[in-house]
Amino acid sequence: MKKLDDERSRIALLRYEVIAPLLNRSLPRGAQSNLIEELTSQMHLDAKNRLIHLGKRTIERYLSHYQKFGLEGLKPKVRKE
Repeated sequence: MKKLDDERSRIALLRYEVIAPLLNRSLPRGAQSNLIEELTSQMHLDAKNRLIHLGKRTIERYLSHYQKFGLEGLKPKVRKE
């Protein structure tokens, strides 16, 4: 279980790195949309250290979950089997 928690925390930190530029509270109007568009054109590391593109909706979801739940909101959900 510890290994699973470590992996989930590592993924949350990778997701945080993606949205970190959006967390500046002094962004002028419209700058957030521009930043999201810029982030979608960049490559990001995934959990398996592969370079991937993230879509606009994915980045918006990460941001929303972080704003509501903090770093815990960026952790992937655990499937109950």
